[in-house]
Amino acid sequence: MGTLSFRLQTLCFYAVACVGAISIPRHAMLVTRQTAYQTQYDFIIAGGGLSGLSVADRLTEDASVNVLVIEAGPLDVPEEDFISVPGLYNPYPYLYDALESIPQTALDDKSFLAAAGKVVGGGTIVNGLLWFRSSKEEYGAWQQLGATDLDWDILLPYFKKNENFTVPSEAFALEANITYVADVHGYDGPIHVSYPDFFYNGSGNWWEAALSLGFPPAQDLNDGNQAGISFTTLSVDPDDRMRSDARAGYYSSEIASRPNYHLLTNHTVSKILVNSNKTVGVEYVPSSGGSKLTARASKEVLVAAGGVHTPQLLQLSGIGPKELLDNFGIDVVVNLPGVGTNLQDTPNFSIPYTFTNNVQPNEEIFASNSTYDAQELAVYNSSHEGPYVIPQSRSTNIAILSLCNITSNCSDIIAAARSRDPAASLPANTDPTVLAGYTAQREIRYGQLESQEIPSAFVQWSTGNTVTLFSSMALSRGSVNINSSDILDNPVIDWQSMTDPTDFDIMVATVLKNREIMNAPGMKSLGAREAAPFGDDITNPEQLQQALASVGEPSLAHMCCTAPMMDKDKGGVVDANYKVYGVLGLRVIDIATVPLLTTLPPQAPLYALSERIADIIKGEYSMS
Repeated sequence: MGTLSFRLQTLCFYAVACVGAISIPRHAMLVTRQTAYQTQYDFIIAGGGLSGLSVADRLTEDASVNVLVIEAGPLDVPEEDFISVPGLYNPYPYLYDALESIPQTALDDKSFLAAAGKVVGGGTIVNGLLWFRSSKEEYGAWQQLGATDLDWDILLPYFKKNENFTVPSEAFALEANITYVADVHGYDGPIHVSYPDFFYNGSGNWWEAALSLGFPPAQDLNDGNQAGISFTTLSVDPDDRMRSDARAGYYSSEIASRPNYHLLTNHTVSKILVNSNKTVGVEYVPSSGGSKLTARASKEVLVAAGGVHTPQLLQLSGIGPKELLDNFGIDVVVNLPGVGTNLQDTPNFSIPYTFTNNVQPNEEIFASNSTYDAQELAVYNSSHEGPYVIPQSRSTNIAILSLCNITSNCSDIIAAARSRDPAASLPANTDPTVLAGYTAQREIRYGQLESQEIPSAFVQWSTGNTVTLFSSMALSRGSVNINSSDILDNPVIDWQSMTDPTDFDIMVATVLKNREIMNAPGMKSLGAREAAPFGDDITNPEQLQQALASVGEPSLAHMCCTAPMMDKDKGGVVDANYKVYGVLGLRVIDIATVPLLTTLPPQAPLYALSERIADIIKGEYSMS
């Protein structure tokens, strides 16, 4: 599409800028499994997703430090349309195969796909591009659970460091109701963040309907105070309107490469090797199966395999709940009951609609009008404009709602949650330390549910026949546990989604609030009507809960928190420096360490956390 030369120029600029007048290539050298076996490394990183690539890039800025990243998946083909073009978004070729949950009892006993990226760049290659930092108060909550030095003011410089923000034109900002706070953004980081320069006209009807109900426009989705209605920001390069991801930002496969940064693809770390409670390296195997080899790390092993595969790897390495490890004959290196617990995600619910007078065109037109589809794709290919600059099935507007914005019964919902025994929301055999940590989390969530600044749900109308409701503060907790002693066997995933009654109480209230928006004057003129299994005449909470259960999905691919940064006596797995309790030279550096899932998609916070993790490690080893 004529943009590769631009990207190479940009990457070359960053490579030079990082080192002043000396041009040192920024990116990694692809190596064979035999080379990895024969090389002594300082650091080995298990996982080449967002966290693995960004930390590896920062560590190898010091030319004296050798780093190996081992990624289970391949390199994606540069600028593949179904990955790079927002409107052609199709993540499935780069997801783990058949990674499914056990039946979810609260969602009609259905099993669901756990969408996890298996590709260099990880989730940033396959996510929905949304870029939200979430609210300031949420980072303070992490600190209360043991994640010290992670408040908003500490993280803001890291948010800026990775961001290359582009302001919208004044004319489009006025037309699209966009406002922003310039000084909270970064302007020369490796990840592009921008507003799409297109919206469907029906979005204006929705905006007016929401305004008429008193929802205020958010000043900036990324200034830490995002409650209200807003135009969304995306991780998209505004010059070519293509995905901006960790591979493009923190890694590229040019021949010119850093000799101290190695990348091994299509291989899975099968075990962390520990000698006298100190890591010495890893064992790895072809992701398609085959013989095992080992690689040595003199300083540390850093685990960045994601919310599902990080706990699996830890458990297979003898780090996890003793009873579970004993069941599979795995020698216990350290008994950490919290490994694999505390699984959190973003349940979501698609509400079907019919319209008698919807604004045309809208996102439904792609399925019904092949001529329009081809025409708009041609426009995108020639000028990077039109509806293909946004993911299909999603609009550009979003309502981010606190519980007391949603319902006047918020106090009753919170009181009912407080009256519930936390142990009733966890399995009967839950370790006391894990229960203690969950109890502490619930106390924090109660306060957040009372806040006007923190969303308990967010709502998005596609402009077509679907409104999607997202649960952003679920109290239910799930688990990830090994299913065998083989890393290539999928683990047992159980979100236990919506099993805590409070979660359905909040979403039933959100259905009713969404109904108000869709019946407000701006939308009522379009003849919007809820379709089965919903309906405007259904008001009974039990019936609405049944309808939600029938359409619900437990995951937005935000699986997290399964090796949480909390105190060890609260089921924590890592300390405030991301070091695993009881093992020297081992850190977890990915989304598994987050104790509470951010209420909005976690891409932006994870980039900031990764930059900070790199600084922590570099500081400990006096690296340049």
